[in-house]
Amino acid sequence: MTSAFITKPDAILFDIDGTLIVGSNSHFASLEYALKEVANVTLKWKRNGDRLYLNDNEITGWVDSQLWNAAAAYEGIILTPGQFELISYVAAEHYKSTNSANPDYFGTHAPGVTNLLNRLSEMNIPYTLSTGNVQPTAQAKLEKVNLSHYFHTTLNGGYGNQDNRNQVALHAAKSIFQTEDLSTKNIWLVGDTIADMTAAITNNLTPVGVSYGAAGSEKLAANGAAKILTSLEELIPYLS
Repeated sequence: MTSAFITKPDAILFDIDGTLIVGSNSHFASLEYALKEVANVTLKWKRNGDRLYLNDNEITGWVDSQLWNAAAAYEGIILTPGQFELISYVAAEHYKSTNSANPDYFGTHAPGVTNLLNRLSEMNIPYTLSTGNVQPTAQAKLEKVNLSHYFHTTLNGGYGNQDNRNQVALHAAKSIFQTEDLSTKNIWLVGDTIADMTAAITNNLTPVGVSYGAAGSEKLAANGAAKILTSLEELIPYLS
């Protein structure tokens, strides 16, 4: 897979949490609120270091649909499509309306993120999101840290309404090229979890890990990362 770095990518997919934005899981408060408000489901999650757990099951790398459905199922509830859509809206609105005196409450830019995104735009290399967040929450997160102008979340990308990370990545890649056949495309997926690396490999994309996220360099390498970054701008030399 390292040969994919010999020629510039046709497109790049980015995870959000732990990849573009670091240092916050504040959106979980909004997810808790929305699940309780819409479906009377209590989100019993906790954090242990960089690991997230739901009802004692590790959920690092899960997408929103997996998280919400599992939380509901634990209480014997099956979410309807209408409830799922309403939870997405309520969670995003709650997140957008949240204020905090802590400047890092919503996370901060990952190392080198604006330099890389500016360079991609200058070179007309397409990029989009491959995130476990549903689209409204993804948009709200990017707005809170002033990254939303780099992405067109209503036009393309892969989001957490899909069943799992593999489907999210595939949907993101297809949304850029508007085709089912991606066999001739050199597409990189940049993420911080084992689930991101697995999604890339499953869909014949190039897995690129970031060392500052959830999994860490050693586990990313062991799960197929073709390259591991300490800063996103380390990709810039490989773009031309």
